[in-house]
Amino acid sequence: MASRYWIGGTGSWSNTAHWSVSSGGAGGVAIPTSSDDVFIDSSSGFGSGGTITLDGGGTGFHDFTSISGHTYTIDGITNTIALDCYGDLTLEAGITFNTILTFGSEEICNITTAGVVIQTIVGYPSISFNGGGTYVIQDNLELTGQFYLESGTFDANNHNITADNFYFFADTGLTPTVVMGSGIWEVTGCGDAWKVSENNGEVVTITPETSTIKLTDTTVENKTFTGAGKTYNNLWINVGSGSGDVLIYGSNTFNDLKIDANVYARFSGGTTQTLNTFSPQGYADNLVILDNIEGLGIQFNLSKTSGIVSCDHLDISNSNAIGGATWYAGTHSVDTTNRLSYPFNSSRFFSIF
Repeated sequence: MASRYWIGGTGSWSNTAHWSVSSGGAGGVAIPTSSDDVFIDSSSGFGSGGTITLDGGGTGFHDFTSISGHTYTIDGITNTIALDCYGDLTLEAGITFNTILTFGSEEICNITTAGVVIQTIVGYPSISFNGGGTYVIQDNLELTGQFYLESGTFDANNHNITADNFYFFADTGLTPTVVMGSGIWEVTGCGDAWKVSENNGEVVTITPETSTIKLTDTTVENKTFTGAGKTYNNLWINVGSGSGDVLIYGSNTFNDLKIDANVYARFSGGTTQTLNTFSPQGYADNLVILDNIEGLGIQFNLSKTSGIVSCDHLDISNSNAIGGATWYAGTHSVDTTNRLSYPFNSSRFFSIF
């Protein structure tokens, strides 16, 4: 393992003239490898800004430490090139990080982004975890593109994560684990907003802790939550009035399912969502719409084992409430169609406790 210091300000990653073995030293050494630690410091030449352009020839390193005290840009978008990290990543506030970031380590890796947003290349994830290591974030993580995990353990460490979408993939030899912590996992995009994909008998392990998954895309495009029958803590559908439908697949378990007013939440027919609390936020003339995905026919189930579920201002179709609890739809709710054997009572309630 060796140290590699960037010198000379603006330049291309593959240009050995920009790499030195010491801070502010002479250039001309080999570019970093996956076992080398990279430093961008006060002697790197970015006092007036500048750009490091990724241009091929190997962009891997072990640790990456940015402590320049200046603003500069790392550009992998121009040539569609990723940075490959095999150790810790430490960024500093004020820099611009425009590249794909991949982690392939088998070690414990600490990730600190200092408020820097990881920008994406269209069609690629902003960040992907492909090694068998443990990846622990030390502050909030914000991505403009996809969060992708196929191997190792990702530990949110009680911080918030924002991404266009989240994709967790298991297949032969790939068994990822995610420890969600107490933070908010905000999904800003549409399409496959949250997807758990399990193949060839392999499993994605999700430890929900006290986290909240929050869907916030307000466009007219549909948002899909493919939960794969996992247990989650809170899911908050916060997409706003007039946005696309939210489609929920899999028989999932939630501590709390919160759905904002004027949201069309559709559940795959034949599935059961097991809930501790159900928190639709409808109000006068602004109902929460509950329906299946397939249309008139097979129903979906909402289940709670005991107690009382009290709500109001719902538009309910193609569904059953089961599990032993007493369900109150409220006097302002609408029974649209195919609500056979649905034990919602009409007594007036508004809040869910």
